[in-house]
Amino acid sequence: MAVPIRGATQRYRLSMIVPDERVASLASTDAPDFETICSLMLPLLPEGTQLSSMRWSSVYRVSHRIASAYGRGRVFIAGDAAHIHPPVGGQGMNTGLQDAHNLAWKLAYVAKGLTGPALLDSYPAERHPVGVESSSRRARHSMPCSRARPPIRRCARPSC
Repeated sequence: MAVPIRGATQRYRLSMIVPDERVASLASTDAPDFETICSLMLPLLPEGTQLSSMRWSSVYRVSHRIASAYGRGRVFIAGDAAHIHPPVGGQGMNTGLQDAHNLAWKLAYVAKGLTGPALLDSYPAERHPVGVESSSRRARHSMPCSRARPPIRRCARPSC
C-alpha cells in the first residue's frame, strides 16, 4: 500500500505484508535497511517505480485475536477488549465503535424497561461475526503480498 505524505512531493508511506518466503529473513530485525526494503517493495510496485531514499523503516507483526465470548451474564466487552485487528484502515477502531453503539442502545432499552433482558443476548450473536475474522480478510485484500500487481486505485477525495 502506498499512501502519499501530505505536503511532501513524491513521498509515500509504504506498507506491505511480507511474503511467507521472506518472513524468516526479517525475523532478526526491527528496522530493515534500504536495500531490503527495495527488494521487498519493488516487485509489488508499478513497473518503472523507483525508490530513492528512506527516512524510517520497521517490521510489525500483525495480531489477530478475538474473545471467545462478548458477554456472560451482566458483563459485556467491546472494542479492543473483544478483538484485536491489524492497524490498516482503522478497522479495529471502527469495529469497536460499532460494537459500542450496538451494545449501548440495547442496554438503554433494557435499563428504561422498554424491552426485556433477552435483547442483550443478540449483542454477541450480532457482533462476534464482525470481529477479527471479517476484518482480517479485509486487511489481507487491501495489502496483497503476491507478485501479481493489483490495479492501482486512486483516492476520490480532493485532498489526496
